[in-house]
Amino acid sequence: MYDIFIVEDNSEIQQSVEDLLTLCNYKVKSFNNGKEAFDFLTSSKTYPNLIISDIMMPIMDGYSLKLEVDRLKLRNKIGFIFLTARIDHSDKKY
Repeated sequence: MYDIFIVEDNSEIQQSVEDLLTLCNYKVKSFNNGKEAFDFLTSSKTYPNLIISDIMMPIMDGYSLKLEVDRLKLRNKIGFIFLTARIDHSDKKY
């Protein structure tokens, strides 16, 4: 069982966040895009306590991942944080 999923296509950011959380004794699993994370989530039935996701990623972006997690009715079981470089107020959706 993993405490936190990190979903980030930038390998340097992904590794930095993973290292920090691992040092804080969290069990972390990292993915390069939302589809990888969603496929793992649905195939393994492994639900983390938290997903930290980038917004802009290839294949499946962070917004789409969040919508799919919500569609599975996991909204109240999994916390979700967007970690992104987007700063425009119009980007805010949740």
